[in-house]
Amino acid sequence: MKKIKTKGTPNEIDVHVGKRLRLRRSALGFSQEKLAALVNLTFQQIQKYERGTNRVSAGRLYELSNILQVEVQYFFDGLDSCDHENINDLSSRAINHADMYDKLDGKSKKLIDEITAFKLSESAQVTCHG
Repeated sequence: MKKIKTKGTPNEIDVHVGKRLRLRRSALGFSQEKLAALVNLTFQQIQKYERGTNRVSAGRLYELSNILQVEVQYFFDGLDSCDHENINDLSSRAINHADMYDKLDGKSKKLIDEITAFKLSESAQVTCHG
């Protein structure tokens, strides 16, 4: 029986949790440095969490969920879906958008945040009143 190489290969769940961490961090406009300071880590450690290279402990995940204002379950949302390929594609696109957002200057980020907030409130009105 051939052994499967696992050392150095991130676990699928750790990668998923990392993608969700990055997505939420970016959605709140936090840099890796800002989030790292809030949990007393280096930004490199946040990078490793986001890539799935390092596993986030239960205690740290709880701390991050409080700072990022989500339930712990948020980091696992989408794992039970049968369509892992589609989720990975969507996650990859979201990560690419988060990368682009991180590279923007403050004024551009503010504009995007305002447009996003408007679109979300518009969507909520349609959902509630539609």
